[in-house]
Amino acid sequence: MVDLLPIKGRELFARQHGVGDTELDWISSAFDRNVFSASKDDEGHGGFAFIPEPAVNLNHDCRPNVAYYFDDLTLQLEMFAIRDIAPGEELFDSSRQDTLYHHYGFKCKCSQCNLPPWAISISDDRIEQIHQLSAVLSNWTAQPPPTTAMAEHLIALYKMEHMEAAIDTPYSLASLAYNSYGESDKASMYASIAISYGIYINGPDWPSYQAHAMLEKEPKNHWSYRSRLPNGPAGPKPDANVEATEEKKETTFSIISEESK
Repeated sequence: MVDLLPIKGRELFARQHGVGDTELDWISSAFDRNVFSASKDDEGHGGFAFIPEPAVNLNHDCRPNVAYYFDDLTLQLEMFAIRDIAPGEELFDSSRQDTLYHHYGFKCKCSQCNLPPWAISISDDRIEQIHQLSAVLSNWTAQPPPTTAMAEHLIALYKMEHMEAAIDTPYSLASLAYNSYGESDKASMYASIAISYGIYINGPDWPSYQAHAMLEKEPKNHWSYRSRLPNGPAGPKPDANVEATEEKKETTFSIISEESK
């Protein structure tokens, strides 16, 4: 596999981090540790991409400051800052702790995991609140129903925990929450914010775009409109293609859980 690369490509690959007693072991190790998954147009698995440019020498952090996706059209890794990055500051992406330990043999020592015990306890409480609020806001049969204040609280928790890599999620839930109480203007505003973050972080082919677009442009025609008011939706929905089933309500947006802690 490596022998098929041009000389320059082999030189770049040889500089990557890997371990092993034999050449084959080292190549396998370096491959596992330094490639990115590449998708196909049909969203199937398209193999892997090796990106040797120095700009993508990333370290792990449970609260990353960059997000990235692989563009299967240009065959390039597109990377974006998800919060302000100071000159000279390292770039961090996110990896699961078990992946770090399995591939690199060390426990995570990022700034988040190195917080003092009292700060970790506060952070853990916030993460638990995020899970609870996300579950309640996604439950369309909850009694009493969730409030828009809960949605605002969820957004604040994501920001406090520096979870910018998934910030489209609370804005999506806030859009649905406001729409379910008939506040279509705020629903449209939050859908717009969710779209801007979703495309920025996940690329122009963000699969959730269409689901958000109707909330942004025609919130009153969306199945969620006034659905949590005592008298229910105000008449039949003009768009017959949008079915307000429980399955539809639960799967319209994917709830991204924080799993790096």
